[in-house]
Amino acid sequence: MKHILFALATLAWFLAPSHGHAADELVFGLIGTERHETLLKSFAPLSEALARCLGIPVRVTVHQDYAGAIWDMRSGRTHFAWMGNKAALEAVDSAGAEVGLMALSRNDGAGYFSHLIVRKDSGLISPQDVLARAADLTLALGDPNSTSGSLVPGYYLFATRNLDPETLFKRTIRAQHEENFLAVAQGRADVAATNSVDLQRFKSRYPSEWAGIRIIWTSPRIPSDPIVWKSSLPDPLKKAIRECFISFGKPAPGKGRAELQAEADTLADLQWTGFVPSDNSQLAPVRRIELYRRMRTLEADDTMPADVRTARIKAIDEALLLLGAPEDVPAP
Repeated sequence: MKHILFALATLAWFLAPSHGHAADELVFGLIGTERHETLLKSFAPLSEALARCLGIPVRVTVHQDYAGAIWDMRSGRTHFAWMGNKAALEAVDSAGAEVGLMALSRNDGAGYFSHLIVRKDSGLISPQDVLARAADLTLALGDPNSTSGSLVPGYYLFATRNLDPETLFKRTIRAQHEENFLAVAQGRADVAATNSVDLQRFKSRYPSEWAGIRIIWTSPRIPSDPIVWKSSLPDPLKKAIRECFISFGKPAPGKGRAELQAEADTLADLQWTGFVPSDNSQLAPVRRIELYRRMRTLEADDTMPADVRTARIKAIDEALLLLGAPEDVPAP
């Protein structure tokens, strides 16, 4: 209790007008993986519980693109945020953020998977079928900073084969996961990249559309989505935020049965089971993939002077060695 009270006092200091922040709230950012209204409704019980736990209003803001979430973290308009690992990597590297927690997915625990989906009546059975017919197909990808919708499939399916989806397919579109799922289900796209957590949400939300969907590719395991916060937040406040997240959906003194069930229902709707502490080390697998992707791009670029390309590839090799054994990234 003492550290919570100290955290609240620290929070009051941090939000004081003299420190350049609105004096009456914390801002919780969300990446726009689904429709704005859907996300606000899904996260409202969590944000309200955080507000009660911290003793100050928590306002949720939804970013329609990942760059907006990163920018708001950099500018201090967002204090903490839920985002994918690729966006979190960008936020850590360029927006003064750090990983504080990990959301545990309902079916896969501390990890999840990227998928490629098609309609069952498409005649497409494998990624090889998609690549062979790419010139006649529309591909739906996620935001460039999406882990499961862009980075992971982009590496395993295209970069490892020295292929560029933007030129390979008849048409390439980019949208959030819900829109891409519906685009395939409704025939506006032929194939889409998505993930196991969102597919479970869509299975419940769109059962008739789900019945016509086939998964044709599953990635290696990806670390579950992180909760990141500004590194500049006072440590007692970070600790209080972490403990409030971890307590969500768990029994606690003064928490009645109805409240506990409501929190469990919220987690179930989000396809999560709760939160656990984490740190920037969870981003290492995604950082490796991003570095390998950059290396493949450099190796295929015959317009760059050889000495410049060699120097950049050497720098990537050195970065990979610092992360640990580069063979940790499985072969495609």
